[in-house]
Amino acid sequence: MTRVPVPPEMLRWACERAGYEPEHLEHRIPQLPGWMRVGAMFMTQVILAAKEGRISFREAYDLTGLHGGAFHEYGLYLGFDL
Repeated sequence: MTRVPVPPEMLRWACERAGYEPEHLEHRIPQLPGWMRVGAMFMTQVILAAKEGRISFREAYDLTGLHGGAFHEYGLYLGFDL
């Protein structure tokens, strides 16, 4: 499967274009709120900093607002082995 990073703005636009409120899709896509808050470039830099030990994973969770499973899932989506 090919994975393509999608900017949060594009996710918002796609939801609006389809006539959905992101909050109404959370039951089908639990990771969506986190993906819409955190852009791929920012998340990539936070993951790299955590993996290199420049920040703790707890700090990474706090910076992104994603915790545990959501952080891990988004990291996998971006191609990181966490």
